[in-house]
Amino acid sequence: MSSEIEPSQAFLKLSADVLSELDIRYMEANLDQQLALRYQLDRAMLTYSRARLAILKNQVQLTPEDVIKMRELREQLSQTSRFNQIFDLALGFIGLLRDRFTTFS
Repeated sequence: MSSEIEPSQAFLKLSADVLSELDIRYMEANLDQQLALRYQLDRAMLTYSRARLAILKNQVQLTPEDVIKMRELREQLSQTSRFNQIFDLALGFIGLLRDRFTTFS
């Protein structure tokens, strides 16, 4: 077995990390920010669940470029504290998954 992680495994881990970080940012937000972010978090989870299922069923092959995009998104999220950027990155996460998994969304 190769010690190199497969793109699908890396993508699943990174996308789960992004979801966890979004949840943490939601908990840290004030009430108005939580209200604005709640719908996007629900959309992110639903889109992630569909993408995850497609990956687990081997319905799509992920590439190193997919992993790079998700890693960049995770890094951007971990480096920002501004709510507008967090909100935009949540939308970016949804968009990345939808763009890559359009037939499964």
